[in-house]
Amino acid sequence: MKLTKVEINRKLIHISSAIIPLVYWFWIPKQWMVYGLIVINLVFFLIEYERLRGSQIGKWLSWLFKPAIREHEQRRVTGAAFVFLGNLITIAWFPITIAVPALLILSISDAFAALVGIPLGRHRIGSKSVEGSLAFFVVSVVVLMFFPAIPWMAKLIGAAVGTLVEAYVNFVDDNIAIPISVALSLLIFI
Repeated sequence: MKLTKVEINRKLIHISSAIIPLVYWFWIPKQWMVYGLIVINLVFFLIEYERLRGSQIGKWLSWLFKPAIREHEQRRVTGAAFVFLGNLITIAWFPITIAVPALLILSISDAFAALVGIPLGRHRIGSKSVEGSLAFFVVSVVVLMFFPAIPWMAKLIGAAVGTLVEAYVNFVDDNIAIPISVALSLLIFI
C-alpha cells in the first residue's frame, strides 16, 4: 500500500498534536489546560457539525480540511476531533506524569505506526500490520525513555498495551482509546 498525500498530512497533524501535552508539561497548569481543551473541543465539534451539515461555512471548512480528511470521513466526525477529546479526558483524569507520556505516545507512536505500516506492512495483526505495530511499540518505548520516573516494567507494559489497543480496538476511536489505556497501564504498574 502507498502513503497518500492525505495520510502524510494527517500524520504530520497528528505529530504536531504533541504540542498539547508539551505545553501542559512545561507551561500551563492542569486547570487551565482542562478549561482550554473544553473550549477547543466545543469549537472543533461545532466546526464538525457545520462541515457535516453542509452549510455555507461548512462547505468552506470541508474545502479547508480536505487535504487531511479521509474519504470515509467526508460524512462523519474526523479523527482530529477525537484527538482533542482524548487529550481532554487524559489530562482531566490522570496526573501530569502519566497524562503527558500517554498523550505523546498518541501523537508520535500512532503516527509512526502508520508511516511504517502503510507502505511496509505485509503481515496483518488485527486491523493493522505487524510492521506498523512494531514501529508503534519501539517509538512508544523511546518516548517513555524521556520519563525516568516511570519504571522500565511500566514502560514496557504501557508500550505493549498501547500497541495492542492501536491494533485491535475498533469500537472506540483510537485517539481516545490509546492515551486512556496507556495512562491506565502506567498508573497501575508504577
